[in-house]
Amino acid sequence: LGVGLKQDITALVCNCKKSKCLKLYCDCFAEGVYCNADCNCNDCFNQEEHEDERKKMISTLLDRNPEAFKPKLESHKTVSFIL
Repeated sequence: LGVGLKQDITALVCNCKKSKCLKLYCDCFAEGVYCNADCNCNDCFNQEEHEDERKKMISTLLDRNPEAFKPKLESHKTVSFIL
């Protein structure tokens, strides 16, 4: 699906209450990592044991928006104009 799990992001912690951590406003899910023991989420589906549901949601989100999991803030490029 193009959205692999990143293992180097360990400081992420989410506080999701109703989304089951399968929405882009879950910091962990949006970064492509599973929720961890430090997260304060409820009824979390962003875990290895719910991989089928997780993959379905990733696919649904990418169908709606192919750039859904790309970084929101990219470096600004300098544009020069010839006058």
